[in-house]
Amino acid sequence: MDLIYGTTSFISLQIIPLMKKIEKAVLFPVEEEKKENPAEYLARLKEKCDSKLEKDVLDAIVKLKRPLPDEAQKTYFIDGRPITQADFFYKPNKYIFVDGPPHAPENNREEDKKKRDELDSKGQTVIELDFIDGKYKYDPSLIEKEVKEKFDDYL
Repeated sequence: MDLIYGTTSFISLQIIPLMKKIEKAVLFPVEEEKKENPAEYLARLKEKCDSKLEKDVLDAIVKLKRPLPDEAQKTYFIDGRPITQADFFYKPNKYIFVDGPPHAPENNREEDKKKRDELDSKGQTVIELDFIDGKYKYDPSLIEKEVKEKFDDYL
């Protein structure tokens, strides 16, 4: 009797929740890995950056030996409508936003939150690197610290 109960308990407590997660999993095709020179790839990403801060974040990613993003300046669309543009994107669903001082005004923060909440509601991962206070200008090590802290949680 314990064996049956134990098996039933295991199935209901372990297997069923796992099956529910698998059921919701999003699968993406495996793409052929491109053999691009890492320095050229980094330069190409930097060309797409909108600010020096974004380029500094890429340098921190390299220094911390984290994988480089798959894309820079990635726009997310819902029903053909652009919702937001992330500074960096990691496949399959991680959108990185590098928020410097231009994001400090309250109206910008509210707009950013609205767009990112919509992205999150669609099952996308939103990672915000917060440099709004501008202190990184006087202490560049803060860029590495923020990248490490946020990337360790998600990548």
